[in-house]
Amino acid sequence: MRLLETTALLFINISFLFSQDITISGNVEEISSGEKIIGANILEVNSLSGGSTNEYGFYSISLPVGEINLVVSYVGFQSDTIQFNSSTDTVINVRLSRAVLLDELVVKAEKANRIEEESQMSRNEIPVEQIKKLPAFLGETDVLKTLQLMPGVQSGAEGTSGIFVRGGSIDQNLILVDGVPIYNPTHVLGIFSSFNSDAIKNVSITKGGFPARYGGRLSSVVEVNMKDGHLNEFHGSGQIGLISSKLLLEGPIIPEKSSFLVSMRRSYIDIIGRPIAKAVQSGNQGKVLPTAFFHDLNAKANYELNDRHRLVFSGYYGADHYGVKYNERYEDGSNEATDARVKWGNYIGSLNWNHRMSSKMFANTTLTYSRYRLNNDVLHSYEEEDFEEHFNSLYYSGITDMGLKYSVDYLPGGGHSLKFGTQWTQHTYSPGALTFDLKFEDEVDKRDYLQNKIQSLESAFYVEDDMDFGRFKMNAGVHYSQFFTDGEFYHSLQPRLGMRYLISGGWALKGSYARMAQYVNLLTNESLSLPTDLWVPATGRIGPQASWQVAAGTAKTLWDDYEISLEGYYKKMNNVLSYKPGVSFILGADTDWQDKITQGNGWSYGLEFLFQKKFGKTTGWVAYTLSWNKRQFEGINRGKIFPFKYDRRHDLSLVISHELSKKWSFSGAWIYGTGNAYSIPDANFSFPANVYPGPYDYSVYSEKNNYRMSDYHRLDISFKKTKQKKRIESTWTFGAYNTYFRKNPFFIMQDYDGKLKEVAILPVIPYVSWGFTF
Repeated sequence: MRLLETTALLFINISFLFSQDITISGNVEEISSGEKIIGANILEVNSLSGGSTNEYGFYSISLPVGEINLVVSYVGFQSDTIQFNSSTDTVINVRLSRAVLLDELVVKAEKANRIEEESQMSRNEIPVEQIKKLPAFLGETDVLKTLQLMPGVQSGAEGTSGIFVRGGSIDQNLILVDGVPIYNPTHVLGIFSSFNSDAIKNVSITKGGFPARYGGRLSSVVEVNMKDGHLNEFHGSGQIGLISSKLLLEGPIIPEKSSFLVSMRRSYIDIIGRPIAKAVQSGNQGKVLPTAFFHDLNAKANYELNDRHRLVFSGYYGADHYGVKYNERYEDGSNEATDARVKWGNYIGSLNWNHRMSSKMFANTTLTYSRYRLNNDVLHSYEEEDFEEHFNSLYYSGITDMGLKYSVDYLPGGGHSLKFGTQWTQHTYSPGALTFDLKFEDEVDKRDYLQNKIQSLESAFYVEDDMDFGRFKMNAGVHYSQFFTDGEFYHSLQPRLGMRYLISGGWALKGSYARMAQYVNLLTNESLSLPTDLWVPATGRIGPQASWQVAAGTAKTLWDDYEISLEGYYKKMNNVLSYKPGVSFILGADTDWQDKITQGNGWSYGLEFLFQKKFGKTTGWVAYTLSWNKRQFEGINRGKIFPFKYDRRHDLSLVISHELSKKWSFSGAWIYGTGNAYSIPDANFSFPANVYPGPYDYSVYSEKNNYRMSDYHRLDISFKKTKQKKRIESTWTFGAYNTYFRKNPFFIMQDYDGKLKEVAILPVIPYVSWGFTF
């Protein structure tokens, strides 16, 4: 840490090498709440110099001495113009108010942030207000489901929130909540994400051309930044839906200096489902009582010590309970009972110290904590007068991280914007413990299959420079990571490069190159993010995953309000993981997990097209992806290359939101995708009990993933009615998921005659919800 601070001071002392100009710096905030605005644009009209705010709302630009004309803008807010003369470094804090949609001049004046101006490519940012307008599954607005509608981002199975980015696996996405990794960001077996949209300030996804400050995953970085809380007034919002309700409260602790935010959410499928289940089951017949609910809590507090120092605490807790109870008492007096439960959840927290070291340098120090836990418990009993049978199995696993991050933004001027820093994370893995407890009459058998806890230390150092040379912009950097585990030491030097060149007509040509390394892996069955998944490290036997990716494309802002981009990419992945054939998570519980794994290579390449409008009465986008996704493992498919499960040739999303009037609005989304790859046996054999090795069922596969499910498509719609009273705004939302009842396949059944049947689980699902803000 002291070495980095010394380096930072050295940068200050040599800044004259870049420029002798004065520095204008400060924060950009929302005028009423005091929320720091991420990515606001600052443009000096006379010199056409500019910059943008970082993730903490801080900006700094170097300008010539004399008359200064600043235009500060952000999508969805009214621009602010500040004119003054200065010959010394000056601090200018800016507060923006939300734009008035009816004022067309205001809408056009704020378009300083143009896609062709940015050196970054393969990145999508969706305004939270736009996310809230889109159709929601059962009325629950979902961030990850919205990201699935972006080019290059695919969904998993029907109804799930997991994302697969540019051919990657689900564990290759680095998902950050206020800078802290979250390992399972979903609820109810992946149907809902862990993010309450009411508490979110900013959402973005980066799919390639990764800046050097990111590392640890191969495919994407999803950044979710929570609101800080209103600095001046007490406010709240909430929603009551068919399966869940939520409440958010925010306000000042000390006006203009400190604020808080608390957001709570709970589903009540169990509360509704249990009385119904009891009502349809009567007498002494068996009773099945389902349990399926989730709850989560977000909390945040910040305190401005002075104009240079700020402390921010952020925390999240979320948990799921999923299971079923069965009990039946027979006429002979015997009783049979089963209680199966799955519980999993995340705890994450962070403490940030924002430090403005000078007008050109901003530092942030963060302590992080992240924990994921899973318990899978099955209890079965059968009792007679003189006989008792009892069986209990308990499986648990998890991962815990404790980390420290230190980063510096240094803006010396002369067209340079530097970022450098370090990250340290202590991982503790619980790679599974399975306990069987069996009692049959007088026989008792208890077995424990324990996997020892593993610890590893991951560290990284990075530096990057965003350089502006007029028509040519470049972001160049290097990320160096180290990983200590299981007596092994791995390290990786990862160069990163992103470029943009403006040609005639205002079009931007962009290109990028990035190397990535991943030391933490998820063992999964390539289907749902089921709670049998297991996080494990690279070890002496399991090497780290690695990739390199190149991308090229073009982008332009059309007619001030529209953006168009076209990108092509190629990605090569090494040491990707898969279970060996015939191996499952539970089978062979006494076997080391490393013996169940094989590693191989992956390839992904394709084209992505996006045409979108982010702001105005009518918003939406058209997103199309043409892609190929392949895998190769020595012990799978006889070593031949095969299509990955989520190899989809075509993905198309058409999304629109429109304000019909001051009270009514409409939104719709139509989604199309090529069917998932699936393995179908060419022949099935059944050995009877009297024939070796019977009784046994055996299937023969000629190729892995040799079959394609039917193409996937559906239409979701939503209508909203908003009514403003004196202090409360209420909103009724009506909509439907899968409006025209497309029977999209969830899995495939095959009988012994070879006939296939695709099984759909989600029909048309109407919903209604009521929300309020005050």
